[in-house]
Amino acid sequence: MAAIIEIGSETHDGGEEQEQVFVRKSIKYVLPNDSVKAFIDRIQYELPISSFTLPSGEVVTSQMNNSSYFDDEYLNMYKERVVKNECAELYRVRWYGTSFKPVENMFIERKRHHNYKKVHKYSNKKRLVLPKEEMNRFLTGTPIEELHPSKEKLAKDIQEAMVHMQPKVRTQYLRTSFMKQENQDLRITLDRDIVLFAEPQSWAEIEAADGTGQGRGEKMPFTVVEVKVAMFEGGKPECPEWIHIALMECNARKIKLSKYGYGCAQFYPKHAHPLPKWNALVTTWSDHLNSSAAGELQNSGEMLRKKYSEIWAYDNTSIQEHSQDSCNTVEMSTAEMKPGKSDEKPGKAPTSKTRNIFKKAKRHGLNRKKYGKTDGKAFMANERTYLNYIQWTSSLATFCVGLLQLATGREVLYVSTAIVLFCDMLIMYATTLYHLRRIYFVNNIHSRGGRVPRSFNEWKVIGTIMTLFFIGVNAYLIYLWVEDLTFTNLENAVILPLP
Repeated sequence: MAAIIEIGSETHDGGEEQEQVFVRKSIKYVLPNDSVKAFIDRIQYELPISSFTLPSGEVVTSQMNNSSYFDDEYLNMYKERVVKNECAELYRVRWYGTSFKPVENMFIERKRHHNYKKVHKYSNKKRLVLPKEEMNRFLTGTPIEELHPSKEKLAKDIQEAMVHMQPKVRTQYLRTSFMKQENQDLRITLDRDIVLFAEPQSWAEIEAADGTGQGRGEKMPFTVVEVKVAMFEGGKPECPEWIHIALMECNARKIKLSKYGYGCAQFYPKHAHPLPKWNALVTTWSDHLNSSAAGELQNSGEMLRKKYSEIWAYDNTSIQEHSQDSCNTVEMSTAEMKPGKSDEKPGKAPTSKTRNIFKKAKRHGLNRKKYGKTDGKAFMANERTYLNYIQWTSSLATFCVGLLQLATGREVLYVSTAIVLFCDMLIMYATTLYHLRRIYFVNNIHSRGGRVPRSFNEWKVIGTIMTLFFIGVNAYLIYLWVEDLTFTNLENAVILPLP
């Protein structure tokens, strides 16, 4: 699990806005919907509910969250996040409430992934605040100077990326937070009643619907629990054992699920490739939850309670000591993740294998080292399609030339000419289509500051060979037509005797 730096803002006395920086490690679990109450009962005495204050001033224990995730047509942001490419980003607009009516400000968030072992940077999440009325202008490219964002520099960077994207997936859920106000080293968020929607193509349509989800919603059969543990120097913080045991007793599974990734797989299966490695686990478990009787879940819970009964017999003092020992806070400048030998993840046997994400990416045709930050699989599909056109048209043209060598007669010449002309038009269409797609990929790389790989220029060799081949075939047909016309003229000619 990667550490995440959460960067927000808080307005202090005098109107000065300062950034709040939290260095936390996030551990995710999925929990059956019917086990939510049992889990809350187990943890709320040690970790009380942290209430939310609505814009109206009302204090509530749970709050409705809406997030609209943005991506391009081919879900490139989704793909970058799946293979964990360095600096992979994800953009979303978040607001609180069931509709836009009570909302004054919205939050635009950018998540950026970093591989700490390679670049020595933590993954981070930054957000800025924007008035509700200015959101559509922001997304359509209105200059930042005419808007009123909370952070101008961040707003410019985010706008430059989001103007080329569209809303793709909406997540709507009820969030409950657990945290001690005097000690924020440990925080749990519980997202339940999760419903996903496929978003319309523009923010203007979302505004017209007053921010409510449109179409048929896809309800998740489980709840997402996220345990956020503060980083500390020289250690690998994990979920406190007493929380892990409480989750296991409630039939939870430790799966690093992404709500956006889940929604992409549901609504855009054509472009949602490769699938996350947790997809098979979640699919199997979801089917089990939908088909299992409530009694089976209770029986499995009883077995887990017996298994962990001795470990669960902690007194409150030992739990607090364990939590404090595992969640010490340090400044961001001194926090450092170092591999620990004795810290093993609960419920998981140690392993000596290291995961190479590029090997898995290559199996999906998504070679990031070769193709850079672009849709590698779609590029390879474009190459294959073009080569298939060349293969079939050249084979058909070769067949026609061979037929003309073996058979005689004008009918054979007519048929062969028609077939070759069809091949000419087909290969011209395929070449035009191929180049339009290739230009899209090249522009996509340039827009992200990348370098076009040399492999993108291999088409020049293939195109030259294909052009010479069809020039030769057409020249041969022209030669046959000229020869046929010459022979016809000789047949019709009248030869006069010499005087």
